[in-house]
Amino acid sequence: MKKTTIIAGLSIISIAAIGVAAYSFISVRTVRTFPAVLAMKLDYPPAMELGTKKVVVLKTPTKAYADLSRIGTDAEILSWLSTYDDKISFPDNYWFIEYASMVDEDKILKKSPYTTPKTLAQIKIDLAGSLHPAPYATYKETYDKFIQVSINGNIAKIDPVDSYDPSYNLFSFPLFESIYNNHHLNDNATFEFATGEINGKTSIFFRVKAEGDSNYLGYYDFSNKPPYLEVL
Repeated sequence: MKKTTIIAGLSIISIAAIGVAAYSFISVRTVRTFPAVLAMKLDYPPAMELGTKKVVVLKTPTKAYADLSRIGTDAEILSWLSTYDDKISFPDNYWFIEYASMVDEDKILKKSPYTTPKTLAQIKIDLAGSLHPAPYATYKETYDKFIQVSINGNIAKIDPVDSYDPSYNLFSFPLFESIYNNHHLNDNATFEFATGEINGKTSIFFRVKAEGDSNYLGYYDFSNKPPYLEVL
């Protein structure tokens, strides 16, 4: 059965019920255009439902599934994520988070030279030093801070910022953590950054290589919307 046939008639609830295993076979393009169904922990507070909006659309014995499209604007969704990120079941959403930022290298135009590779260990040091001294681990499963990347020559500068701003090149901490977990990386995995034009807009993207691997795992663009997976 083709992937498009599998998903053609699915509702939000049936998509959520399928779970991560089925989603791993769905194309990036398909995932990006479906409603924002996010796996959550069961012990969420009633306020997470936002009154009559009823954000949670399905409950199973182990998970609740929230439809972020019911929340409202991008800013409202980001505020909701920041408030309830401790209730997000991040491991169940790692593939969705990664897929939402993946781009086809062939569609990146006017690419600049890549920066000198930075290991994940170096990126963590950059972030920890700027946060004085809160580590990467503190924010890897939150939307309380974001990662800002700027390029000067062949050097990528990595800084944490407190709030999301679509006019800057910002990545979420969960994106880095998702790539790390999905591909079983260690801290010697390398990240290379460059600028390029994607869909008519110039932005920063990066590529990732596992330690000892000659091939790149994927190419990733920052999100033009609050990085809540764009969503699933």
